[in-house]
Parts: sequence; C-alpha cells; structure tokens
Amino acid sequence: MAFSLIRRGAETFGFSIDADAKRRLPRIVLSALAMGALLWLAAQSLPALTSGAHGLVQAILLLVVISAGMAIYGLFLRLFASPLA
Repeated sequence: MAFSLIRRGAETFGFSIDADAKRRLPRIVLSALAMGALLWLAAQSLPALTSGAHGLVQAILLLVVISAGMAIYGLFLRLFASPLA
C-alpha cells in the first residue's frame, strides 16, 4: 500500500525518493519490523497483567508500551546504522 501511495504521489505531484532516502530505507524497514515484533511479544503478555486492573493502570501500561516502542525503534535505527552515516 505504501509503495502504491508513493508511486501515485510521484505521478501526481512529482514526488521522488532521492538516493539518501533509498540508502536509509532498509534500515528504517528493519527497525520497524524489529519494533513491531517486540511490541507484538509485549502485547501477548499484557492481557494477563491488565485483566483485572483499574482503567488508570491500563492507561499507564499503554503509555509505557508506546514509549517503549518509540525507544526500541530509535535504538534499532542506531544499531542498524551504517558506520559512515
């Protein structure tokens, strides 16, 4: 779907991906996949923790999961960075 939107944007608005973006794209995709996998694993264990919890506790856990996802994504971007970047 993203590829289709990029292609349509390129045709309609003259949008194109430059060489730097093409070079960074694999790193971004790998980081997003790693983040998604780790968040999926976290989501498997959260129902057991939140089954009888108060709504405030559930909201705090959601904020923790969101913050962890952002941190994981940034960490993997750093880990997958090329030495020359």
